[in-house]
Order: sequence, then structure tokens, then C-alpha cells
Amino acid sequence: MLPSIAHKSSLGFTLIEIGATTLIVGLLAAVGVPSFYDLYLRSQAAQAFDETFAAIQEAQTQASKFGKTCNIVLNVGNNTIKVDDPDDDRGCLINSRELPDTVSINSNRINSPNNTVEISFNFEGAPGFTSSRTIVVYDNRAGLDEPLQQCVVISAGIGLMRVGNYNGDPTTTPAASNCRIQT
Repeated sequence: MLPSIAHKSSLGFTLIEIGATTLIVGLLAAVGVPSFYDLYLRSQAAQAFDETFAAIQEAQTQASKFGKTCNIVLNVGNNTIKVDDPDDDRGCLINSRELPDTVSINSNRINSPNNTVEISFNFEGAPGFTSSRTIVVYDNRAGLDEPLQQCVVISAGIGLMRVGNYNGDPTTTPAASNCRIQT
């Protein structure tokens, strides 16, 4: 008669299997979490630009819709977009906007004392300024390989707007020629 061999139960995982699984999950998390966080911050910058552009379009639309002048102010210092005179907003912006701290705004027409960009549209929706405005919204975190830099150029005269990616240094005075149309 042959000696009986004890039947080994396989009701769990060995310590080696648990350790290997933990190591693989840890490596995937170490690689994936920074990528997802960067993606989240890039989406914040894109959303901030969308909010800025929407506020400009809204002011232009409201000016022509109600036949009145609409003035909005982009505050570069605290990342807010508001109506020029809050006591007399007359429906130029439905609500003010506040952009996240991870983005910055720059323009070729910043008013020095109060660090703002003023944009005005008359009753026809035409801008109330004589030279074009270039506005750049960019991700201000240091050390990024490809920071998100988006721009809008508002032409003087009839107020046509061009949206694109900004190819220059956003911290210097932006030039309309560096605002490349998105494809």
C-alpha cells in the first residue's frame, strides 16, 4: 500500500502572491497618480480660459442684445472677472467669475495702478477700444514641460474674436501674432 499524501488546501493566497500584487499596484499608483493630477490641473487651466472667453462673449452679446454699453474688468492680480461698476451692472454679466490660483491672466493692455484689463462693448457689440486686445490665460505652475497657454484676440472696430494656443512667453506682453488658431 502506498503512503498517503496529505491533500494541501488552496483556500488563500501566499505571502509572496500578496507581496507581488501589492508591489504591482503600488508601482501603477506611483506612475498614474501624478499623471492624473497633472491632467486635472491642465483641465482647470482650460476651464479658466473657457470661463474668461465666455465672459467676454457674454458681455458683447448683452451689449448688443440690450442696446447699451457693457464694461467688464479682468483683474490680473486676483483672477476675477467682474462688471466694471457693480452698482450699475445692467445685465452685462449674469455672474462674476473667479479663476483658480493655478492659472494667470496676461494682456497687452493692462492698467498699471490696479492691475486690470478693461473690456468695453458698445450698443452694437463693437469694442470700445481703438487697438486690439490680446488676452492669455496660462498655467502658472513652474517646471511644466508643456504648460497650457490659451489666448483670445479681440479686434478693434467690429469686435471679431480669434481663439488659439499661445506660442510665446505668457509672462511678457502678449502679441496677437503668437496666438495661433486651434486646429
